[in-house]
Amino acid sequence: MSALLEDVRFEIRVAVDAGLQGQALEDAIIDRLCRRIGGQTVHWPMADRLKRAHEIRESFAGGMSPRTIAKQYGVSHRTVENAITARAEEG
Repeated sequence: MSALLEDVRFEIRVAVDAGLQGQALEDAIIDRLCRRIGGQTVHWPMADRLKRAHEIRESFAGGMSPRTIAKQYGVSHRTVENAITARAEEG
């Protein structure tokens, strides 16, 4: 698990352990996360890379260019090429 997700999990645990509920819990989590990671560029890892790779291949098969696909998914051109190539090697 990424360090960011570990931080998120920790901050949620702290807020829950404080006995907060509802809107107060949500506000506490958001406040703690903003103080902990505010101002940073955050990369949220994709939970399901296989799903993303499948979607990339579908976009490519539909005629979308690798460069456009990379922009759409926020990944590198190489990641798009790898997804397309991996499928071609499997099939």
